[in-house]
Amino acid sequence: NMSGIGIKGGNTQDMLAAIKTAAEAGKGLYGMKALGGGHLLERPEEAFAFILSIPELASVAVGMSTAEEVAYNTCLFSGQTVPEEVKSKVRRQPRRLHIEDYCCGCGECLAKCASGALRLKDGKAVVDHQLCTRCGYCSPVCPDFCIKVI
Repeated sequence: NMSGIGIKGGNTQDMLAAIKTAAEAGKGLYGMKALGGGHLLERPEEAFAFILSIPELASVAVGMSTAEEVAYNTCLFSGQTVPEEVKSKVRRQPRRLHIEDYCCGCGECLAKCASGALRLKDGKAVVDHQLCTRCGYCSPVCPDFCIKVI
C-alpha cells in the first residue's frame, strides 16, 4: 500500500523494488492490502490510484462486505466517477478496530494507544470499543500486522 502499513522490515520503496524484481524474474503478481488493513479507508481513491499505478501487478485483491463497497470499487477500478450517494453510504458504514487471533501479546500497541482502549488479556491485545477512536496509531507498531479497521 502507499503508506507501507504492514510491510515487515521495510517500507513502500522496498515493496516497489521487490515487486519489480519478482516481475523481472517472471513471477505473476497481484496486489493486496491496498487499504492497509482498513487504515487508509479515509483515502481510498488515493490508495487505489497508487496500487493501480504499479504496472507489474496483474490484479488487486480487495475485501468488500457491502453492496455499496462493491459499487464503489467497481467505479474506481473501471475509471468511473463514484456517485456521491455511494461515497456517502460507504463513509457512513460503522467501523471498528479488530485484533487478529495471532496477536503475540507484545504490548507495543498499548503504548501507542492514547485513548486507553487497548489492554492485554490472556496474552493477547484486546480492544474496548467504547474507548477506541480508531485513530490508527496502534497498527504501525504491531510487528505481526494483527490490528485492522473493519
